[in-house]
Amino acid sequence: MVLSCNNLIINSKHKSTQYKKWINKGYRGFVDIGYTIGAGDYGNGVDRPEFSTSHGYQFCPYIFVGAGIGAHYYFDAEIVEIPIFAHIRSEFLNKPISPFVDFKVGYSVYDVKGFYMNPSIGCRFALGSKYGLNFRVGYSMQRDKIFYMYDYHIYRYGSITVSGIGLHLGFDF
Repeated sequence: MVLSCNNLIINSKHKSTQYKKWINKGYRGFVDIGYTIGAGDYGNGVDRPEFSTSHGYQFCPYIFVGAGIGAHYYFDAEIVEIPIFAHIRSEFLNKPISPFVDFKVGYSVYDVKGFYMNPSIGCRFALGSKYGLNFRVGYSMQRDKIFYMYDYHIYRYGSITVSGIGLHLGFDF
């Protein structure tokens, strides 16, 4: 049995069958919204809604590579982080329903500045041959630089890791 990344053709000794391509090669975009619940040492008060979009190239039905940007709002602290990231995604099946792994890594700017990472797993539900609905759960990790003030002077400088578990609903095209 041979799998071809270009046409997803399965060959056996007695027959050859071509399946409908649910994910085509070429441009692909993602838009998603979600909510992350804080976890870890600095998890309290870091629950946040999140929005992100990424765009890139689908090399075959199983590999996507792109770049994206997001916006996360911390209610308790009233601050915004804007992660800019590289996005890699792999879908396990080229079928109407397919599990996937997703990885975003980059740097956050604006109120929160520092390293950003978001690995996740999920499932894609095809809405025809060009669109899909995605559900995913993941771990979000954000490094942040902090300053402690005393009498209007910088007293101490350091960095912390803010993390959480997020649930996301997305759309791909």
